[in-house]
Amino acid sequence: MSAHTPQTSNHLPLEIQERLQIADYATANSKYHGKGHLRTLRQVSRSFCAAASRALFTTCTVYIKDSSTNNSLFSDLNVLHQSNLGQYIRTLIIEWRPPWDHILTNPDIIQQWINLLSTSLPGLVRLRRLEYQTIPNGTPDQENLSRHFANLLVHCLNTTHAPPSLQEIDFQHHSPQFYDGDNHTLYPATAQHIPHPVIARLRHIQLSYTSSASSLVEREPTAIFSLLRHARRLVSVELSGQMDGRNMTAKSCPSLIHPDAPLRSFTLENVSVSAKRLRGLRHFNKTLRHVAFRGVSLTAGTWEDVLSELGQLEGLVLLEVEMCGYEMTAKTEVAAAVVGGLVPSSEIATSRCEDLTALELCVAAVKRHRNMIGYEAIPQVVDPFGRGIIVC
Repeated sequence: MSAHTPQTSNHLPLEIQERLQIADYATANSKYHGKGHLRTLRQVSRSFCAAASRALFTTCTVYIKDSSTNNSLFSDLNVLHQSNLGQYIRTLIIEWRPPWDHILTNPDIIQQWINLLSTSLPGLVRLRRLEYQTIPNGTPDQENLSRHFANLLVHCLNTTHAPPSLQEIDFQHHSPQFYDGDNHTLYPATAQHIPHPVIARLRHIQLSYTSSASSLVEREPTAIFSLLRHARRLVSVELSGQMDGRNMTAKSCPSLIHPDAPLRSFTLENVSVSAKRLRGLRHFNKTLRHVAFRGVSLTAGTWEDVLSELGQLEGLVLLEVEMCGYEMTAKTEVAAAVVGGLVPSSEIATSRCEDLTALELCVAAVKRHRNMIGYEAIPQVVDPFGRGIIVC
């Protein structure tokens, strides 16, 4: 409400004044306390219903739930499609929930999913963020089905059915329980299927792959690093549990992401990638503020190459390097394993002193950048994608 609201509302009937007070409270606190107030407001009038619905249904979670009744698998999505709630949703979370006893016995399940997507997606006119979570702790067949659903969903984003305002995607995949790579074949990860026009309009992309059996270094090959060069609007990237599907060994490098992108934050966790790819971050000298490498292993090149480039980024003010190192098969100019073994470091497991020297110089450069712009005095702003704090 504006600063003048209390003066003008005094001339309204008492009932309306009370409703306005509820609206102020519910809107300000809807994330934690105001759900009940918003539901009450929806019953006042059509205008109140629309205003309250925009706050109440900003984030919506729908579950894909298996049962012996074929029609109930997509019951949440059916409700969404048959109502007018889709017009209010800004964040849609699609999540698989157990049990899955009958999910593989329905012969029409794929066509039902395609039909629902084609009818439901166009109604999500305000949708900004789309999240999808595949089956946790499922069998290989169940995980494959949920991945197939994810890939069909991604394909629909490149059709006339796509939500017009979509800017962010977050796909979370799981390696199935008791997975044996010798006896089971998983469908390619979602990153293999993201159409170039979809990548080109995204502002945030988050792709993660986890395992319930979880070895820390278990990673899945994807093509996302090759696709990012089409991402001309990206602000934030978060990738985890992945292995670059293409080996790159040359020293010179193109931009990792489209050079026109306003990239501000780049995070890798439990990822295998070449130094050449990471050196492509040098194209974001002014815009890139935050870089995080956690459990990243280089398949080629050296950490000295990567950190030397990062230290020259004038805008970089936040750097995280934890538990990084080299793949056992890494192709480096200097062998990763030499007499004397690894140099003790919690940041990079390496036998190359040059890597650790480059890290020290990079950290010092980042501190200089922070001092030059008076970073400590700048009010921190909330990450527009809702996952933490970034600098303005």
